[in-house]
Amino acid sequence: MTAANQKAQNSAGTRIAAVTAATVCAVLAGLAVPTAASAVPAVPAAAGVAAWQSARQITSPDGLAISVSGISCTAPGSCTVAGTDEEILNYYDPPDYEGFVMDERDGVWSGMKPVPGLLALNVGGTLTITAPSCASPGNCVVGGSYENGKSDDVAFVASERNGTWGKAEPIPGLAALATDDYDAVSQVSCGAAGDCTATGTYYAGAEPNTVQDAFHVTEKNGSWGKAAKAPSYWTDQVAGGLACTGPGDCDLIGNSELNGPFAVEEKNGVWGAATPLSGGQYSEVDSLSCTSPGNCVAAGDEFGTATDNTNEAALWRESDGTWAAVRPLPGMAALGEQSGVTLVSCASPTSCAATGWYQNAKSDDVPFVISETGGTWAPPVSLAGLAGVVINGNSVNLVVTSLSCSTAGDCTAGGFYSNTQQGWALLADETGGTWSKARRIPGVPIGSRLTVGYYSGVPALGSVVTEVSCTTGGFCGTAGDDVQSYNGKAYQAGFLVNKAVAVPTATALRLSAGRVRYGREQSEKLTITVTPKSGGTAAGIVRVTTGSVTVCVITLKSRTASCTLAAKRLRPGTYHLVARYTGSALDAGSASAAKNLTIEK
Repeated sequence: MTAANQKAQNSAGTRIAAVTAATVCAVLAGLAVPTAASAVPAVPAAAGVAAWQSARQITSPDGLAISVSGISCTAPGSCTVAGTDEEILNYYDPPDYEGFVMDERDGVWSGMKPVPGLLALNVGGTLTITAPSCASPGNCVVGGSYENGKSDDVAFVASERNGTWGKAEPIPGLAALATDDYDAVSQVSCGAAGDCTATGTYYAGAEPNTVQDAFHVTEKNGSWGKAAKAPSYWTDQVAGGLACTGPGDCDLIGNSELNGPFAVEEKNGVWGAATPLSGGQYSEVDSLSCTSPGNCVAAGDEFGTATDNTNEAALWRESDGTWAAVRPLPGMAALGEQSGVTLVSCASPTSCAATGWYQNAKSDDVPFVISETGGTWAPPVSLAGLAGVVINGNSVNLVVTSLSCSTAGDCTAGGFYSNTQQGWALLADETGGTWSKARRIPGVPIGSRLTVGYYSGVPALGSVVTEVSCTTGGFCGTAGDDVQSYNGKAYQAGFLVNKAVAVPTATALRLSAGRVRYGREQSEKLTITVTPKSGGTAAGIVRVTTGSVTVCVITLKSRTASCTLAAKRLRPGTYHLVARYTGSALDAGSASAAKNLTIEK
């Protein structure tokens, strides 16, 4: 019996775990989308404070169901998203999956772009894609698996360099290891542009002696080397976390079926031997966060510490390359005998945040967050209490799917809240060491009793945060899944939302002339200037309108831009023209004063 199975039998409730987008979708299937009256309100932040902006939906034409795998942000206004879209137009045909990426630059998102070469590889139509990892804006990696013409699942990677994505390619050398028909990349991490690592799982041997093992493969100066078996601690091992902090400097954690958790460190491009982590066979590590080479925190649970057959939330800390003994998370024992950490994020070696679950006296699983500053842990806080929701009857009503910290005491947790009738995405922010109430994401659509895809009568998904990624200046990017309507039915869609301090802007409109003759309107020049209060250049779109009519659209590349009118676009008369800057994640929108233009016969 695996450690996971052993522990599952020891928990009367449903364990809250860090879940992938696919798992979340499975959990939410059968949930109705909430009505506008929600138990978790969308609360605006105070002016001048980093605030969550209205979400942008990711929709696809022709009935493609979108699943967002994750997001990686490296600077304010610079993020990358990856995911899959599934063609579900015909009930009788198997779905075809495609991989997509989207880049945000200067607070403005691109459209969906296919991962080059992946569709040609994915002959069988089935596809998984990991959350991206970015070392700097425009330098990212994704991985996953595709199905070849032999119905084999084949691991792949694809790299973006200076804003251009290269072709997806199967992992070099992995075919020699994976003698069975399944291998996949589960995680990617970049220590620098062009220097990344991917890890995943493969199966070797013939039935009934097939063995599951972990592999790693390293990209150096933009070229991928050959896959290698991860340093072995025991057979049937699974990678549990990967974090790279510099070129050739990575840490990998995992769990062995027979001997428990382990860690492996790569130093200067050379992988060391697997190091067993204390805690015993049935202890488990689920998450890893590293702040510099050899300085990491692994999170999970220790089995059988308080009393027999119990899980206790625990951390393992690596300092200068040496792993200390497992440490129970302070304050958890007072909450209940059963607990575990599912996610950890560190802003410095001794300032972290963690989230997980504990089991209360009614055997209900309750999510919590806990923060460390300068090596001292504050008491754990129930996220259910922050959200103002009630955990009912052994059901998981609130799940945290992602956690990210930018600085000590400033973190964001994302996930979803659900019951038998409702389900929606939510976020909770820690500012200055204090956690806010969980809040619904503004702009994520809600409705009731929609149907999903071609399965009539299946209740719609609600919405869920897939991943949060925070960087400097209070900026965070969040991506997730929600619903969209197509041909009268609901399909899985995605959303993007940023938290930022939007800088006020001023927009000015200048006309080259106040009067112009009808049919010669192209001689009229409209000049627009958008000035951010903090300086610099705003990015995004400016529309010049008169009433409901748009006469000019400009994509900003500098503070000042211009356009001309189209001939005979407007009938003779006097018009009030206004230039409206729509804003970006970094700059607030603004509108100019109206300018009068008379078109004469």
